[in-house]
Amino acid sequence: MSSPTFLLVDGHSLAFRSYYAFAKNRDGGLKNSQGVPTSICFGFLRSLLDTIEAQTPQAVAIALRSLLRGNVSISSSR
Repeated sequence: MSSPTFLLVDGHSLAFRSYYAFAKNRDGGLKNSQGVPTSICFGFLRSLLDTIEAQTPQAVAIALRSLLRGNVSISSSR
């Protein structure tokens, strides 16, 4: 029996990579019918879902850096 796998994702890094992976084409990246850029959403979710399918982790966490300055507390209510 294999040990459980935990997937930890650097969300900002994956978003940055996803944007520039599609922005290099001459049209400037993926856009919806209203012209709103969608490269980040498409690339982020595609990479995440491909990795989850390949690795089959028991749990997934996505870490994002906060734009807040100073003391930041995170609370969880269940």
